Amino acid sequence: MVPAALALFSGAARGQTSAMTESNGTWTTTAEQFVRRLERGEYDAAAASVSPAVPAGAMSADRLRTVWAQLTAQMGSLAAIEPRLVTEQGALHVVDLAARFARSEVTTRVVLDDAGHVRGFWISNPQPPAYTSPDYATPASFEEVELAIAGGAGKPLPATLTLPKGVAHPPVVVLVHGSGPNDRDETIGANRPFRDFAWGLASHGIAVLRYDKRTFAHRGELAAPGLTVEQEVVLDALAALAAARADGRVDAHRVYVAGHSLGGTLAPEIAARDGHVAGAILLAASARPLADVTLEQIAYLRSLGGASGTQSDADYDAVVAQLERVRAHALPDDAAVLGATAGYFYDLARRDPVGRARALRVPVFVAQGGRDYQVTAADLALWRDALGDHAGATVREYPTLNHLFMTGEGKATPAEYVSRTGHVARELVDDVAHWVLDAGGSR
Repeated sequence: MVPAALALFSGAARGQTSAMTESNGTWTTTAEQFVRRLERGEYDAAAASVSPAVPAGAMSADRLRTVWAQLTAQMGSLAAIEPRLVTEQGALHVVDLAARFARSEVTTRVVLDDAGHVRGFWISNPQPPAYTSPDYATPASFEEVELAIAGGAGKPLPATLTLPKGVAHPPVVVLVHGSGPNDRDETIGANRPFRDFAWGLASHGIAVLRYDKRTFAHRGELAAPGLTVEQEVVLDALAALAAARADGRVDAHRVYVAGHSLGGTLAPEIAARDGHVAGAILLAASARPLADVTLEQIAYLRSLGGASGTQSDADYDAVVAQLERVRAHALPDDAAVLGATAGYFYDLARRDPVGRARALRVPVFVAQGGRDYQVTAADLALWRDALGDHAGATVREYPTLNHLFMTGEGKATPAEYVSRTGHVARELVDDVAHWVLDAGGSR
């Protein structure tokens, strides 16, 4: 549930980086004051500092309260803020602050106009270090080609096709992201699970297509109040499958969809609507409504206790009450809920991933980490029950793996995602590769 990035509204993206001058110090101070108001629960004062140019409701007091409650539910209390960069874009000043929460360090970006009014607010993970290849990958055995995925929900999406060398028309796996505005590597902290998958599978002779998610590549393109998973995920995944099938370097009859987390939940629907996939791979896929899963997640995080469980009772109770109203379908579609809308939750709840998976006539591979607190054994049990008599289904649990399918010990925490550098476990990569290449993944 820790977002790769969370944005309310932004009028700036790139510009000229400035040295820390006295003027820049003023912008930094103003940005820090805005964040501190959120920390103290002064949402009305924070909203009063928002520019009139921001669309109505986009950064209202209620929206800010919801977002801050979401952050503290995931990451605990704010411990410290340190200045990073001030970037100028025309009359806008983009201020990056390093914010250390009890469970994680993130970058907060506050966009200010010349009058000191807030034009945007972002939360994202710090810039990751250079990627190191997992020991099961052989970079000399494959090459990567830059592409663009056309169609889908709007502008083309930057993509990478990883091709094994010396393999004529290999099968190809299309990777579909989890929630949040993910890049093509599904970067979180120092970890790039999708690049691990791409390099690991390519080393087995399987091509992989991965792409930047629309909410990452074109952050301002989709209107958040009306956003559903159709525009956020499904249409682009279908376009990516079509692009893979049309690429003459791979086998058009052996195209697989592999979704992680939210992408895994939607993979059965994507496979059914595409109608031509050779199989579907569900990685840490929830089988339950998003509101149910989210309630379970925040209860787990609160149970960790100590600094890692820090959150005010009032904020915790407010989030729980709001999610219970979502479960009861008692909120209007446009009500803000944890950085999305109630309509987003309702739309996803209507998708019926379990029923879609049961009806598929192609092989299905389901993988679940035993240490995953975001998608749990409750979901795995539903998948096992639904696919028990599906002749082409493979369901496997990996006891030591977390939500990113990386190895760990003890109770999993959000800090694992950003404070530790790891790789997707060799065991899972090997299992998926063998499933694709062997009879279990053939039509």
